[in-house]
Amino acid sequence: MKKLFLALTLLGLAAIADAQDSAVTWPVIAFGWAPVTTFDDGSPLPNDAVVTYNLYASVAATGPFTKVSTTGLAYLAQGVPAGTYWYYLTATYNGVETRASEIDFIVVTGN
Repeated sequence: MKKLFLALTLLGLAAIADAQDSAVTWPVIAFGWAPVTTFDDGSPLPNDAVVTYNLYASVAATGPFTKVSTTGLAYLAQGVPAGTYWYYLTATYNGVETRASEIDFIVVTGN
């Protein structure tokens, strides 16, 4: 079985501490990532391939990590308390979850 080529990184990782939009619970962390398009051997995924993404979070770099989202190419975490959060991402195709992306972190200050 071919494995997905995981070139996932957390793109545009940003904490927003203040805003005027009352429909959003601040602060917010906005996540976005590039899609998986190839297998480890470089061959492309089929055009109709359905890939899901799993975002995991922890309050410590070594875990434990909890899945906070199974989503497409973006996730918005609202009302995040102040603190440091560690994240990684995986992709799933045909029921097989890839290895984890690099672990990244963000520091949220204030509420």
